[in-house]
Amino acid sequence: MENSIPLINRIFQRKLIFLILFNALMFALGSGIAHYLGLLINWTAYAVGQGITITVLLGIFFLNDYFEMLSPTNDLKPPQTTADLTALRKLQASVLIASLSFLAIAGILTAFLVRDGLLNGAAVVLLSVSFIASLAYAVPPFRLIYSGVGELIISLLLVVMIPAFSFSLQSSELHRYIAMSTIPLAFFFLSMLIVFQFSTYARDCKHCQNTLLVRVGWQKGWHLNNIFLIMGYIMLLLTRFQGLPWAIVWPSLLPMPIAVYQILLMNQVTAGKKPRWGIIKLTSAALVVLTAYLITFTYWTR
Repeated sequence: MENSIPLINRIFQRKLIFLILFNALMFALGSGIAHYLGLLINWTAYAVGQGITITVLLGIFFLNDYFEMLSPTNDLKPPQTTADLTALRKLQASVLIASLSFLAIAGILTAFLVRDGLLNGAAVVLLSVSFIASLAYAVPPFRLIYSGVGELIISLLLVVMIPAFSFSLQSSELHRYIAMSTIPLAFFFLSMLIVFQFSTYARDCKHCQNTLLVRVGWQKGWHLNNIFLIMGYIMLLLTRFQGLPWAIVWPSLLPMPIAVYQILLMNQVTAGKKPRWGIIKLTSAALVVLTAYLITFTYWTR
């Protein structure tokens, strides 16, 4: 994090853009399941619900950014002059205002759903639990982002809760297809998070930021990454025996060669070869996005 980066540039960070696009993909997955089950899609609820999830995501992202700035272990350069200190304070204030503004917009959009009678009991519970968990993830004294379970929380929020919320806006009752389709994706997402943490492992250890990888150690992290990938595919195959149609399952298995290649790359690192972080990160992100896209596309086109 650099204190020279203005607010507008923080909005266009690659990580944030990826999260927004992935948010949209997972929201489409939830409504895609509703479409597959024969429900008539309420596009007003879809558009407003999508706006809520994106603005909450932006609000929590910048709220976390704000508390990162306040942390004594952040990467900000210490102000050298009074002008530097003033600029830093202005940036902190702008980040906090941006966060609160996005959360306020989410609240207004939620009020629209309530006014139009589009927010049922299931949607209220999912939205409330997601918001509380998001605050616990980013805000002190909890700051679960560095608790060792933050990765699990963010995976569940993005990969499971968003599709469930999207589906709940179209139906007052949830369906087992949501868990069947999203839990395997959550394993792939966890694997991706671990991969991206390897490149910041030394810094996280230095600053006592207890990410999942720091908790388990980098040696066990290699194996944990592979376990998450294997578990994801085992869960996908098990959904077939739990009643998910094969027409939905088999397209999600197409990116499996990417997972195999990623495991091979990771095993090369454990064997002492130079890490190819660019390719490893690309394969991990591609696996998550392609699998999610193929499942979503299949639901919408069946």
